[in-house]
Amino acid sequence: MITKFIHHISLIIIMIMCFIYNLFAQQEVLRPLKYNHQLRLYNANNIGASAKMQTTADTLPIPFVDDFSGTSVYPDSTKWMDKNVFVNTDFPINPPSIGVATFDGSNSSGNAYDNNSASSAGACDTLTSKPINLHGDAQGNLYLLSDSIWLTFFVERKGRGNSVDAGDSLILEFYDKDSLTWTQMWSEYGGTQDTVFSKIKIPVTDTKWLDDGFQFRFINYGATTGSLDHWHLDYVLLQRNFTPYDNNINDIAYRYRSPSFLINYTSVPWNHFTSYPNQSSLIKPIIYLEAYNNNTTTAYNVQFTDAIFQGSMSNQVFFHNSGSNNVNPGQDTLYADTLTGFSPPNNTNNEEVFYLLNKMSNNVTGSGLDEIRTNDSIVTKQVFRSYYSYDDGTAEAGYSITNTVNAKLAMRFDLLQADTIRAVQIFFAQQYDNSSAYPFRLAIWSSLTPENLIYQRASLTPDYMDTINGFATYTIPDSILILSGSVYIGMILNLANDYDLGFDANTNTSSHMYYNSTGSWFQTSLKGTFMIRPVFGDSTIFAGISEPKKNNSVMLYPNPSHDKVNIVSSNENEIFNIEFFDCMGRLILKQKIDNGTADISTLQKGFYTVRITSNDQQKVYIKKLVVN
Repeated sequence: MITKFIHHISLIIIMIMCFIYNLFAQQEVLRPLKYNHQLRLYNANNIGASAKMQTTADTLPIPFVDDFSGTSVYPDSTKWMDKNVFVNTDFPINPPSIGVATFDGSNSSGNAYDNNSASSAGACDTLTSKPINLHGDAQGNLYLLSDSIWLTFFVERKGRGNSVDAGDSLILEFYDKDSLTWTQMWSEYGGTQDTVFSKIKIPVTDTKWLDDGFQFRFINYGATTGSLDHWHLDYVLLQRNFTPYDNNINDIAYRYRSPSFLINYTSVPWNHFTSYPNQSSLIKPIIYLEAYNNNTTTAYNVQFTDAIFQGSMSNQVFFHNSGSNNVNPGQDTLYADTLTGFSPPNNTNNEEVFYLLNKMSNNVTGSGLDEIRTNDSIVTKQVFRSYYSYDDGTAEAGYSITNTVNAKLAMRFDLLQADTIRAVQIFFAQQYDNSSAYPFRLAIWSSLTPENLIYQRASLTPDYMDTINGFATYTIPDSILILSGSVYIGMILNLANDYDLGFDANTNTSSHMYYNSTGSWFQTSLKGTFMIRPVFGDSTIFAGISEPKKNNSVMLYPNPSHDKVNIVSSNENEIFNIEFFDCMGRLILKQKIDNGTADISTLQKGFYTVRITSNDQQKVYIKKLVVN
């Protein structure tokens, strides 16, 4: 009897464990990005931007200093030879100053270095200094080892990006011009979830480096398959007469961009904002900005001023003097940018843009002691577009709900006025396993508890849009749908696959984000923002938004494929030319199709855009193909 009782108890425990396992197997996950979308979009709109920088015969004097605050996307071409790293403000946590150089597994165009295998690894980004004169100063005095020349810099693993695996590393090398060789001087390995910047100090201890063509470079080793294994580099300084026990840098710097001056959103439709009865209630009364004193022993008195410009930097509409604040040694100072009294001038524009200028001045600036002036001011763009958005436009990860068929996700939007919804823009983060064939339903709910679905559009699939903003636009072509109050906009995911919705880790609106994998709705457990934007307005506003066209009169299959693809047309008499373009837009393969089959056995694994043209050049079809 006791044995039978124990057996029943054991079965119950097993059933409970299975239930718990299944419950947790259906969960939210964040996956690192395969591509750097910002770099890809920047290159799409700046042709040739990723080309390697030109070398120069001139050498740079010391001190050599760069905190990556003076440029964005790419490093300063007057200081660095190459453009592989990503200069940004999104990935680091508490950098010494605004802007870092991020090392990962994506190249200068934002694409993976190696698409052949998900496990590919090796050397990735390289950042090489231009030649530096370590032979002698401008007065003709030769540099000596006793001059105490040191290279210092700050490094952080992971930050808001992807963690660095134990076998991955970041290394520093010095260049010997005489022997034409690079020598490793320092290395750091991964394996920890580090989110703290560490200061590294490397002395020049050999006379062979005291040359007029001295160079140094950083290289990271890790996954070569995309935006993975992040290292963040900041405040690179090569200087003379350095005291190795002195941790001071005589510089006060901003650390981050200013947030949106809207209380809840990064954008709302301009006409919604201007028609709202109490506009001031939509604007943050105070924006807190962070200034960091890199000097660990001396406090400085700093004057902060703030201005807002409408339409262009020549049209100032607001100014605020925040007064003086003491910035203590090695500490942050939060100062208040008070926006009380700011009332944006109304106009009849459909959209509007503002620029926030934050500046600091202090008794160090201008005296020769403030190392870098570019980190003493920041300009932040505030847009009013035809959509509501919480995100900052940049994805740091891809969001999925795993192991669940017909999982649902939604984002709550509290609308300022009733209006016709015209479309929903969604950012899909392209990953190694392509999800462009996974079906989903666009969905709008008026309530989640109880659940009240008021609109859905089926037979949609993710689109990866390398356009000005990277969002795919899904129109709502059915009968006019007017929304008001609080609504929930999201997706129903047909398959138990990873759809990788863009996830902004810098803006936390988790209280507005929900998912349903078990039949009940839950608030997300992740801090960040779904990159979903509902578009509103009349036909004039909506005229500028186009949805990707899917032409179904030609079908390409199988997809994915590895050796051949078949082309089927509704017009059997058409003869086609077919072209395959890689992710950088380069023509890789071109064929004439007269038997309905294209040989793709020479194509490497990866994602391709396919252009199919009828023999008379009158019809052109654009398709996507995954080669596995």
